[in-house]
Amino acid sequence: MIYHILLGALVVSVFFVLAIILAPSAEAAQTVPYKINFQGRLTSANGAVVADGSYNIRFRLYSAASGGSPVWTETRETTNRVQVQNGLFNLQLGDVTALSPSMFTNFPLYVEVELPTPVTATCSTVGCASWTEGAMTPRNPIGSAPQAMNADTIDGIDSDALAKLASGNTFTSTNLFKANAVNAFGIQNTNGDNLFAADTTNMKVSVGSATNNVELSLNGIKLSGNARSTKTVTLVPEYAGATFQGDGTNNNGSLSSDFCSSASALNINTDACAVDGLNFNYYKWTTTQATLQDYDIYVKYQLPSDYDTGSMTNLVLDAQSSTYGTGQKVDLSMYNEGGVLCSSIDGSFVDASSPEFTFATVANPLGTNCASTPANAFVIFKIKLSAINNESVRVADIKFTYRGKF
Repeated sequence: MIYHILLGALVVSVFFVLAIILAPSAEAAQTVPYKINFQGRLTSANGAVVADGSYNIRFRLYSAASGGSPVWTETRETTNRVQVQNGLFNLQLGDVTALSPSMFTNFPLYVEVELPTPVTATCSTVGCASWTEGAMTPRNPIGSAPQAMNADTIDGIDSDALAKLASGNTFTSTNLFKANAVNAFGIQNTNGDNLFAADTTNMKVSVGSATNNVELSLNGIKLSGNARSTKTVTLVPEYAGATFQGDGTNNNGSLSSDFCSSASALNINTDACAVDGLNFNYYKWTTTQATLQDYDIYVKYQLPSDYDTGSMTNLVLDAQSSTYGTGQKVDLSMYNEGGVLCSSIDGSFVDASSPEFTFATVANPLGTNCASTPANAFVIFKIKLSAINNESVRVADIKFTYRGKF
């Protein structure tokens, strides 16, 4: 391209070549220089090259062929003047004023060149140049180098068809992720908490955090933490598999089983269901002896297959006494399969104002000794019934809660 502008007696002809090398996004890591190669030739009106030296030149980029405001300006003066030898100069636009890839997202773009008066190699200060002649016309449109045109696509795919960070992406075809890693694929919230994670090494996926999650693997579905469902086990008299045994001393009395229902319900044995709405099966231990007599009930129970190790809580014994504060007791102890004591409830009756059967609770019945008891293992409940002097005690449900792991 040839530009002519009359500056006094001097005609300046500028020949230039543009090669644009820019990264695709201002936010992406810069892997190439944000520069434009620019070459030109300065000659007098009769075609003679100008003297060798350093010249003031101003460059601008516009989005229109004429008029408008520049989107970028770079002035080469003082220490940044353009070095000319034999009339030729070679520089990179962007050395003085940075270029941004965002300037080149829309085309066309035009480059404009302006020289001051006088056009001389002896002007080395800002004040010695007068930018009054105006820029060369017409502006020249910026084209693309071959590699730049190739960079507009990736293997022929335009950027609009690619997934972009911080954008909503819709995948309309079958997609395959291949990786052997514990965290091959994941979805997190802005705090970095996992919502979804794929572990291709161990062939499992999970939803939720490391402690509270639902896990799907070749072994089935497993729940952890708060994702586990809370379940309740209730053992009702007559307890399945229960056995009865005295300890060899002070075992004189009578053990029976029965059912009661309050008057507003079935009206059966209402003395045992004095509180309206109660219905339950129970064992009753009574004695005519003037000294405290006791008897034991043993219940061997297998923990459910979905029981998550260590999750048993709130062991509750429902019991009742015919009188309070006279020695009647119902004690509950739990042992593991090896006979090690896990926990116990000391069931002394001291409050006549609470006749309901919800009697005592152990929040952590496993204790230290039984914390590792797994699913399908057996635990043993020992119920010790104590009564005296024609009084009686009743025991009903044994209940506890646990977390289901699937």
